[in-house]
Amino acid sequence: MTNGNINALTEFQAIATQALAALDTGGQITPFSARLSSFNLDDAYRVTAVIRQMRETRGEMPVGRKIGFTNRKIWAEYNVYGPIWGYITIARYTTSSRSAKPFRSRVSLTNHSCILSGFRG
Repeated sequence: MTNGNINALTEFQAIATQALAALDTGGQITPFSARLSSFNLDDAYRVTAVIRQMRETRGEMPVGRKIGFTNRKIWAEYNVYGPIWGYITIARYTTSSRSAKPFRSRVSLTNHSCILSGFRG
């Protein structure tokens, strides 16, 4: 994808919207790298930044990062050659918003494996 391009920014936002919907529902979607031949790890991190912003807008807070692919022995199997990280967020819902229980917490993870499934470097 072209960096700094308005079309790329719109594309990142569209991908983030679809990925967040899949994360929220537990649904499966076709890997973005299968649909967009130039979609790469840098693009996935840009999408992750958009998803973080969307989550913060709806009241979730980043509380840490999940680091994956730390085992070098599996890198070649997945065509990944370094650790990959994603934000861990927590949301607090009140009875007037999304939950029947006051201040019920939900922890969510924006994991690059969901964004990059099928990614081939």
